[in-house]
Amino acid sequence: SRVKRALQKVEIRQAGLFLNAVASAEAVATEDEKEEGVAVVDIGGGTTDVTVFYKNSVRHVGIVPMGGNAINRDIRSYGILERHVESLKVRYGSAMRDQTPGLNARMPKEISLLNLAAIIEARMLDIIDFVMAEIKASGCQQKLGAGVVLTGGAAQMKDLDLLFKNYTGIDVRVATPDTV
Repeated sequence: SRVKRALQKVEIRQAGLFLNAVASAEAVATEDEKEEGVAVVDIGGGTTDVTVFYKNSVRHVGIVPMGGNAINRDIRSYGILERHVESLKVRYGSAMRDQTPGLNARMPKEISLLNLAAIIEARMLDIIDFVMAEIKASGCQQKLGAGVVLTGGAAQMKDLDLLFKNYTGIDVRVATPDTV
């Protein structure tokens, strides 16, 4: 492989190769969670990685072809300028309509916070459906004693953990940078 040749040229011996999904999951899941059973869901910009552990072993790795950028595209479709989309999502966005006051965000083109939350909630529910399909494919759906750990940029969305738990009935923890 190219990586192996590049490392050999600079005289670095490769100790191993890890899938990005497994590496990030290893970084945020505790030993107890991996033993009890946990699904680590890493919601990135373009994809969502799902890594399922049970009895301290990786049981399944899946990649969902959808991430936080899908939410940005949906917000953009409301006529919001591209340069404002991410800050609008991060500053005012919520993953649950029920938790959102019906106020307007002050942007060049206004969008109600309720509409913003509706966009985010709908796309997050799509992602959660794909994640649950991966968890089912792992054969460990009934073995997630530690539930789900959410990580990645889009996992920091306000109320996403509550949406995930209410929608699936599975306990959820959000891994923040200080928990790593």
